[in-house]
Amino acid sequence: MIALTKCIALDCAQFGIRVNAVCPAGVGAPMPERALGYCPHRDVIGDAAVFLLSDRARIITGCIPPVSSGAELGYPQ
Repeated sequence: MIALTKCIALDCAQFGIRVNAVCPAGVGAPMPERALGYCPHRDVIGDAAVFLLSDRARIITGCIPPVSSGAELGYPQ
């Protein structure tokens, strides 16, 4: 997903098209939350997507923000 996002962003840049991907960790559900302590819920993931679609993200392309509450660092207990 990461390589595909970056390749498409590079190909589409000349046309003024931005390409990004949101990569959430496990989405908030009872089992992942019990196992990991916390998972982002779909509203937080939606907020990240809305931001990337907005003019505030007008210079962001080829990015894959980890909407994960720090899962790649280890969930806090």
